[in-house]
Amino acid sequence: MAPAVPSFDQQQLSAISLDLGAARQSIDRIATSIAASQDEIARNVDRIAANIGAGQEQMTHSIDRIAAGQQQLARSVDQLTAD
Repeated sequence: MAPAVPSFDQQQLSAISLDLGAARQSIDRIATSIAASQDEIARNVDRIAANIGAGQEQMTHSIDRIAAGQQQLARSVDQLTAD
């Protein structure tokens, strides 16, 4: 014997339809919120990457200046010891 299939009246079907509509709206709001969060995260990652790149440039520039200073110091020591 097949299981009984529940029958719904129009009022029950309307209530289910409203519940499904509300659930769909909630899901849409959540999806929109997630997309906005992902966009914000992507912008933050881009800013961090740019800051890291700028920091690396500054560090490279500082290292180059230190190296130039060391070379100048070595030349000065060579001149002093040569005299």
